[in-house]
Amino acid sequence: MFMLLGSLVDLILPLKDDFTIDQAILRKLVRLHFAAFTDGVLLSHAITELRYLTPQQREEVIRTVAEELASRLPLIVETTGPKLETTLDLSLEAQLLGADACLIAPHKGLAVTDLYDYFIEIARQIAIPIVLHDVQGSKLTPNIIAKLIRIGNIVGILEESSDLIRAQKIEKLIPEHVGVYAGDDASAMEFVFYGAQGAVSATANVAPKAMFDLCKASLTQDRLTAEKKNLRLFPLYEQLDTGSPVAIKCALHMMGLIASEASFLGNKLTEENKDRLKQSLKLAGML
Repeated sequence: MFMLLGSLVDLILPLKDDFTIDQAILRKLVRLHFAAFTDGVLLSHAITELRYLTPQQREEVIRTVAEELASRLPLIVETTGPKLETTLDLSLEAQLLGADACLIAPHKGLAVTDLYDYFIEIARQIAIPIVLHDVQGSKLTPNIIAKLIRIGNIVGILEESSDLIRAQKIEKLIPEHVGVYAGDDASAMEFVFYGAQGAVSATANVAPKAMFDLCKASLTQDRLTAEKKNLRLFPLYEQLDTGSPVAIKCALHMMGLIASEASFLGNKLTEENKDRLKQSLKLAGML
């Protein structure tokens, strides 16, 4: 049974200044997560910038990370497309390239009445597990999630909301073998304390061991340790958990872990925001 526990990193994609993929640094970043005991890797549309890649680049990234992980850590790839056919194509590609699971949200415009048939068709055509991506406006109410979980291939939910009451409702409606994962860094500790199995974190790019320790303490109900870790990381959450890789890349560049801050988004942090980020890194013990 596919079950993830602990800290998963929403991995950034290192680019060279000419916007080609920096393969050597990508491999180095994956290896750093082994050393920090990260429990799994997500390649997402936003942080990994998958949505901006050509089909060839996307294949290159997934293949490289899968090869480097070599099944030692689970790899989840976001495969949500603008329609069912695209989602199926992306999911089958991820499966072929070595992903262990797909992260899928309902595409925009999909009616609530069509959600079950949508996921049934995906589960019928791909062999690897599915993790539901519950993003704002996805129409995935706790009751709908409970219904979808009956599809055997759906094994988890990445919950982007910071609503603990909603998370608890979901936990009560789903079987124990299905995981709920926090997608909001600032509320991850409390999510895990109240029953979630782990967190998918942007902050784990910069502080992987600290996020691992936080999740471990939360999973074992060691509140004193978890709160100590969380307090130290809290200044970073606001800077890094923005749904964009820009600040994360700036932080990793400050730490000397990547050669270029290049992003497909093109925007850079202001000097004021860089100073704030640097201070947060120092408070977290990362500089």
